[in-house]
Amino acid sequence: VEIDAASNNGVEEVRNLIEKVKYAPIKGKYKVYIIDEVHMMSTGAFNALLKTIEEPPAHVIFILATTEPHKVIPTIISRCQRFDFTKLSVWEMERHIKKILHQENITCDDEVIRMISQLADGGMRDALSILDQCIAYAQNNIKIHHVNEIYGITTMREKLELFSFVYQKDVHLLLDKVKRMIEKGIDIKRLTFDMIEILKESIIYDYTKDTDLLKLLNEKEVGILHHKSIDDRLSMIDTLMDTYDKYRFAANVGAYFEVCLLKMLENNTEAVSVSFEGMDDLPTEEIFD
Repeated sequence: VEIDAASNNGVEEVRNLIEKVKYAPIKGKYKVYIIDEVHMMSTGAFNALLKTIEEPPAHVIFILATTEPHKVIPTIISRCQRFDFTKLSVWEMERHIKKILHQENITCDDEVIRMISQLADGGMRDALSILDQCIAYAQNNIKIHHVNEIYGITTMREKLELFSFVYQKDVHLLLDKVKRMIEKGIDIKRLTFDMIEILKESIIYDYTKDTDLLKLLNEKEVGILHHKSIDDRLSMIDTLMDTYDKYRFAANVGAYFEVCLLKMLENNTEAVSVSFEGMDDLPTEEIFD
């Protein structure tokens, strides 16, 4: 029996539940009550449930599910076995998505699988929901531009090109690129967050040289970002984080983002040339007309 605590969170609902718990199951050995979003229950409801949780009938099992265990009162938690379900790694999600695509005979670019796994942020259910939308949109041949069109996000190559224009202090190409992104309806807030994560990963790799710590980038992509010192990249992270925080007050997010990039240009000590040579495994979609 599943109970949604978000809409059944009062003392009266708990009393009705306790009344039903007394009766043995008609089929099977146990009655299993799953209380979802249990942190939404009121303190009174928790207290009403406490006695039953302490001494449940032999035929009853309670499963309390929550994403915010700190909101469940200690007297309840102390009487439960706790199981924490952690996020899946990108690699684990990629492997499972490939298995599903193979079984369903659907052709899909590797970059698409990588993008879906990153968007899902550790949740396999979210990854499958995103995959379902992509299949509905693109049918049996999913390309990276389909994901971009559905979710208003950029490819890794486009993000790295933004960094390359900043590194080269090429204002014309940089602003032209941003203009095209805004016209395409790209989610600028998401792009800003992604750029912070990319710079962070490049710095972590600089310190560790451990590819296992890379979740967004591969070794070749990290190489493009190494044309700037760690200090310069940390300065860029500060600028991006400051801008991201100010988006909530912005009437025009695109303008804030452009100013952010111009600040990054100014804070860079000198222009450096960035080459994409040897990056053939990145998506090669046409960036400019």
